[in-house]
Amino acid sequence: MRLTLLTKLLLYILTPALLGLVTVAGFSFHTAEKALVSKTAEDMTLIVEQQQRLLANMGAELGDSIENSAHSAHFRDLLQEYASGGSSSRLEALKSSASTELSSFVSDYELIREAGLISADGTVLAHSSPDQNGTSRAERNYFKAGMQNQKTVENLTSSTTKEQTTIIAVPVSIDGKSLGVLFADIDIPALSSRSTDIVKLGSTGICYVYSEKGTILMHPNKSYLGDDDSKEEWVRHILNQGNGRLEYEWDGRQKAAYFRSIPEMGWILVLAQEREEVLRPITSMLYSNIILVTVSILIVGLIIFTFARNISSTLKGGANFVTTIAEGNLTVSPEMQAELDKASRRGDEIGTLSRGIGHMVDNIRQLFAEAEQKTHEAEAATEEAHKALEDAQAARREAENARREGMLTAATQVEEAVSIISSASTELSAQIEQAGRGAEEQAARTEETASAMEEMNSTVLEVARNAGDAAKMSSQAREKAEEGERVVQNALESIKEVQRLALKLMADMKVLDGHAQSISQVMSVISDIADQTNLLALNAAIEAARAGEAGRGFAVVADEVRKLAEKTMASTSQVGDAITAIQESANQSMRQVETAVHSIDTATELAGHSGEALEEIVKITESTEDQVRAIAAASEQQSASSEEINRSVTQVTTIAGETARAMEEATHAVSDLARQAQILNSLVEDMRRA
Repeated sequence: MRLTLLTKLLLYILTPALLGLVTVAGFSFHTAEKALVSKTAEDMTLIVEQQQRLLANMGAELGDSIENSAHSAHFRDLLQEYASGGSSSRLEALKSSASTELSSFVSDYELIREAGLISADGTVLAHSSPDQNGTSRAERNYFKAGMQNQKTVENLTSSTTKEQTTIIAVPVSIDGKSLGVLFADIDIPALSSRSTDIVKLGSTGICYVYSEKGTILMHPNKSYLGDDDSKEEWVRHILNQGNGRLEYEWDGRQKAAYFRSIPEMGWILVLAQEREEVLRPITSMLYSNIILVTVSILIVGLIIFTFARNISSTLKGGANFVTTIAEGNLTVSPEMQAELDKASRRGDEIGTLSRGIGHMVDNIRQLFAEAEQKTHEAEAATEEAHKALEDAQAARREAENARREGMLTAATQVEEAVSIISSASTELSAQIEQAGRGAEEQAARTEETASAMEEMNSTVLEVARNAGDAAKMSSQAREKAEEGERVVQNALESIKEVQRLALKLMADMKVLDGHAQSISQVMSVISDIADQTNLLALNAAIEAARAGEAGRGFAVVADEVRKLAEKTMASTSQVGDAITAIQESANQSMRQVETAVHSIDTATELAGHSGEALEEIVKITESTEDQVRAIAAASEQQSASSEEINRSVTQVTTIAGETARAMEEATHAVSDLARQAQILNSLVEDMRRA
């Protein structure tokens, strides 16, 4: 199928543009998806690790509190009295004191739901809930482990509330011998509301906790609490690995889970989010890119169609004009002449070509007019020669008759006829000579025209070849420019992504600095509380010393509180130093990030200028390539028309040569006639002498 110039221009320009835009859109989507997935992985890893540390610290704090309470003299005295079989009144008094201390302990810690003291035989001697006194816990694993001097954490279903709970149990020992077990029931809903429930990651991101057996302990959806998911393959993978990342399918939706184990509590923390939500911004960007590519192709196609149609219609009109001239029809229609005149007024190469075609046609018309004029002159001269020959023949016949009638009369008449023939021959010879010179001049002019047409045809072919080479060089230049433009666009996209990440990092560093400042304030408050606690412990020790034996147990507690306050002060000082170091590092990182952001802004601006420059180069190169190709096509058509005109000129040259030869033959005939007239003149002289 033969394609028109308009179709070729549309295909050759729109196809690379479409491929380039689709490639850029696909590459940007892939790059953005990769960056978003990586950033989401970093954020989710940071969140799950923060929650892991939070839950581990809360569990450790509760465990330390229970261990400190296990040193209470009330608990030891009660267990010793119960083991020795003391009086009931003494036991009741000690149970009352122990229960009061347990109730106070539970009220001091919001995350402790209840606490109790178990004797060596498994009987609950004191409990924060009085209705639990006297019940047996002998079959509980945490009781058995506590009697072996082991601190235990056990996740189980509460026998009273039927809810999931975590029990922390520590032994109450004297001289290394376990007299009983002190346990505390962690309030899992309260802990969940202060930790996992407040984690919000989009609309589908949730944070929840499994026990080491796969039972859900914490979950935003409370209907899932207590469910056993250990039969699910992906849950078994989490339980076996403990730490890592997993992609799985739940209810027909792809999800990504990041999980961390908290071994000291027997918990596994899971942070999960649907993959579709993670990629939602990228999907929106993909749709936007598709719309942008479609609109760009339509706009570019409309512009190219308008431009190409203008060039195509102009060249088509010029081609029709040249074809009409090549067919030998030098009279063209007014519409064709108007189109050629319109194209000649253009300031580009097409205008130059159109003006050259117009001049060429005018010269051809002039040459044909001159040839036609010379031909008419030659025909007139030939006709006059024929008439003169007929007159000579008539005169000869009259001379013969006159000879029969009379030599003198004949001689006189012959002399007059010879005189007339000589005069006519002389005049006819001059006219034929002039016609011969005109025919020779016409032949010379037509030969010069043929030579000029051959030279012009060679020049046109050379122009066509040079235009073809220039088109190829323009195409190569355009490809290099487009390649440079794509490289700059890719570099610009990467720089913009780095700039966005750097700005995000700077914002995160500012938030980190604010958190560090807040921690410093909190540490200051903790230090003040530790100082006040230390003073209160010293005052309590003094009062206990004044009380003597009755204040001995209180003195032990005061001493423990004082030691705890000293440890708190030392730890606060260390944490303060660490916070100061973090603040200094954060400030330095913020300054470096700001410097990097300024550098990235500069690089982005320079890359943008480079991309605009290359885009202009591509547009100029494409325009140059189209114009050069159009010149090459027009030059080829002009070459074909020039060849046709050259053939016509050659025919005119042949006709002129034949005319010149005919004039030469007529000259010979007239010369013969003059010689015959001279012979007749001699005969007349002889007749007169006779």
